[in-house]
Amino acid sequence: MASMENDLEAAQGDEVGDGSNRYRAPALERGLDVLEALSNVELGLSRAGLAESIGVSVSQIFRMLDVLQRRKYIALDPRSNLFSLTSRLFEMSHRHPPTRRLMALALPIMRAAAFASRQSIHLSVFDDGDALVLAQCDTLEDSGYFVKPGTRRDVFLTASGRVLLAFQNEDERRRRLATSLAKSPGLISEADYLRRLEIVRFQGFEEMPSLQISGVHNLSFPVFDASGHATAAMTLPFLLRTDVPSTIDEARAALGGAAAELSRALGHGGESAA
Repeated sequence: MASMENDLEAAQGDEVGDGSNRYRAPALERGLDVLEALSNVELGLSRAGLAESIGVSVSQIFRMLDVLQRRKYIALDPRSNLFSLTSRLFEMSHRHPPTRRLMALALPIMRAAAFASRQSIHLSVFDDGDALVLAQCDTLEDSGYFVKPGTRRDVFLTASGRVLLAFQNEDERRRRLATSLAKSPGLISEADYLRRLEIVRFQGFEEMPSLQISGVHNLSFPVFDASGHATAAMTLPFLLRTDVPSTIDEARAALGGAAAELSRALGHGGESAA
């Protein structure tokens, strides 16, 4: 009987009387902890490593891992005995209606701009303190630089990250900045970053040498929604080629035109809320 009562309590959750967080669902929270822990590692974690990272015993997450594996949210590598995330969450996010609409509108515009500029282009959104790459369109040339969809980039070190913070109202910009600073403390001072965002807003886009890849010059323009906020950033990592005619001025014009076209398709009337 006691066991049944414990199971019922775990299923229903514990009631908390502070009003702000009235109910707790320990099993659900533990499952989310597992997914979040795996999202922060590249090579995966063992059962013991997962248990340690979320502060529980292996026995407390044994069944949880089995369920998540059966539902294909995580996978176990039989060679290393490490758990890692599958692409299921990423696929689910793309089926979400707002994301699906953004992708459907963006891809043909991005393909045309990639063809015109002879450079690859990718589209990013702000997600949990990072710039998350949603889509990538390759150049038609036989070689180039690309960023894999699903890649997360630091907002402080990337042109797309700066654009996604710069073109917001003050409250939203501060909220996003606080989230990003919590993930990358000490990387850059808030005052210095805010000064850079002012410059980005003034010129209407960000342009900077890549801080990850030598020889790449990143251009990024905001994609505005109907409310005038940057809902996405369209970015072109410019590579100077000697085998095909391609200038950074042409690439900037093609990218800026594509971002403006997508903004109009999303209902933007021409003024930024920032």
